[in-house]
Amino acid sequence: MGWGDTFRSWKLSRQVRQLVNAGEPRKALELVSSVGEQLRAGALVDLARDCDEEEAGLACELLQQALVRSPQHEDATWLLARLEAQRGRLRSSVERLRALRTRFPHRLDVLAELADQLIAMGSASEAETLLAPWEESSETRLLCLLGKARFAQERLQEALPPLERAMELHERMVRGAPLSYGQPLGDDAYMELEALHTEVLAAVHGRESLVVDAARRRKLDTRAGANFLLLAAHHMVGATCRAPSLELLPLDAMRALAEERLGRDASDDVGLVQRGVVALREGRFREALKHFERAHERSPEDFAPLLGKGAALELDQQDVLGALKHLPDVGALEGLERVFPDWPALTERERRVVHASVLPLRQFLPQLAEEGYQVRILPLDVRTADVPELAHLQDEPLEGDYRAFEALGGVAVGNIAVAKVAGLLSLAPGAAGWVLAHEFAHLVLIAGPERLRARVQRLRRRAERIGYVGSEYQKQNEDEFFACAYTEYLARRYGLDAEQHLDDRGLAADVSALFEELETDPP
Repeated sequence: MGWGDTFRSWKLSRQVRQLVNAGEPRKALELVSSVGEQLRAGALVDLARDCDEEEAGLACELLQQALVRSPQHEDATWLLARLEAQRGRLRSSVERLRALRTRFPHRLDVLAELADQLIAMGSASEAETLLAPWEESSETRLLCLLGKARFAQERLQEALPPLERAMELHERMVRGAPLSYGQPLGDDAYMELEALHTEVLAAVHGRESLVVDAARRRKLDTRAGANFLLLAAHHMVGATCRAPSLELLPLDAMRALAEERLGRDASDDVGLVQRGVVALREGRFREALKHFERAHERSPEDFAPLLGKGAALELDQQDVLGALKHLPDVGALEGLERVFPDWPALTERERRVVHASVLPLRQFLPQLAEEGYQVRILPLDVRTADVPELAHLQDEPLEGDYRAFEALGGVAVGNIAVAKVAGLLSLAPGAAGWVLAHEFAHLVLIAGPERLRARVQRLRRRAERIGYVGSEYQKQNEDEFFACAYTEYLARRYGLDAEQHLDDRGLAADVSALFEELETDPP
């Protein structure tokens, strides 16, 4: 093509662009069709690149015209394949990408796009075949897609290694680490990698493993108690019980035990944990933190010091003493001490929390007591799996929950529920607070009449239809919906919930009305 032809193509390209800018795309395409090869394929590709997202259809037609003029045009094929994929025409996109990969086998962007489209089409096994040779490479995008292909085939154990490698390589590139090369992933690609890695890691090793991974990657916030609670949960899995007692001891007995052990050995980690728990239960959270940190130094693999440290940090950041003032005075409730056999071992503050946790549902206490239901309050260093009645559930998977059973801070199974003493004083709204009340509510719904469950079921279905009311965890079944809603009700009832909840459909008001009725009337 000579200079005259080049100039003519440029001039026509300018006319087409002017028509597009004037809002005349059909006239622009008519001009493209009428001038034939006078308008070069390359010029059409440039015009397509200039189209914005709303003009994707026009861009596709321009690229198709480019391929009429030059059927093997590399850029036109590549751009058209990507645009077709964005518009949902995956089969056409994949066929173009296959042809492009045959001609340019070393183009990794083509390989990545082809693999991604195959996964989207449901051909994850073919995508894996294409990507498998790159498993030991340093190509982060291809490693991410390999993990994605295996994830799509529900082979989670095999999906994790390439995702782990991709995360490590990306972070080395971001830090500019020695011997690292290549470009880190773009924002969207990294967000996909991080989401996939999180999902697979949690599924394979439990949700608590996420904070262990964050610590390994030096992304752990050491001021956040929740992180140490998760680290403790990780160490709970497969741990040997070292607790001096499986039952909660009164403070005096716990204090005596700590002094006895530390009197024999001032660095005894079990004694330090007991001393830390005494301070924790008495509300001396910063002092408790020091004891737990010393115990952790002595026994870094033991979960109890980490659990104590996490609880101490969490409670120190809450206004626990101020929150306790909002709770009513402790009064006699029929059946309370039979349902809560650890009541004699509790401090006055702890009893106040237990009393407030059951007060709105107190009408159920006599029935629960009569039928043998119990809520156990466990020592800090006792896991749920250490409770003899629950030991058989240690290896059972939790439906809809990536946490290990051994690592749970509270659980209700059959006629028994357990909660940790370490979190008893936490009255913060949300998942971290009111754990004992949450588990007690589970027992109420288990033992309660069928008409109560039916009413809760109707409320949960409304929440599902509305979509934005309640968490996904809460909406997974009636039991969690009732228990989560109850703790939210308690926080509002006692004036501890400062958060304003959107309730333009009246669901939260109806849930509150349910608990208000349960305070006074039979269900």
